[in-house]
Amino acid sequence: MNTTDRRMDLDIPPEILDRIFQCYDESHPNFELKYRPKFHLHPLLFVCKRWYCVAERRLYSSVGLGTTESGDRVCKLFLETVENNARIASIVRELHIICTTYFNGDEEKVHIRIIDVCKDVETVEF
Repeated sequence: MNTTDRRMDLDIPPEILDRIFQCYDESHPNFELKYRPKFHLHPLLFVCKRWYCVAERRLYSSVGLGTTESGDRVCKLFLETVENNARIASIVRELHIICTTYFNGDEEKVHIRIIDVCKDVETVEF
């Protein structure tokens, strides 16, 4: 089999890749968690450019923030990411935000800024 033949074997449409990644995502042990982290999808970003585009969309379309003890730090890092990368900001469709404290003005400012930067968000859940 030459290089051209192998390339044609790997030419899977993005819609099919997305369905495969969905099955992979749903088979992960954390699938039952409402705001599960999607770190298991991260390695898919490094396979090839085609996989990167599909995995990136699946990774960032629905984002859960504030679900760990370091939630405040994660929120700030995510804000920095979307402020510096308009493409990622445009992928986000759902935000699931859990406040780590009863009232923290700085934390709420970060949440508001994230919602402001991610202009295509359709759902925000607190």
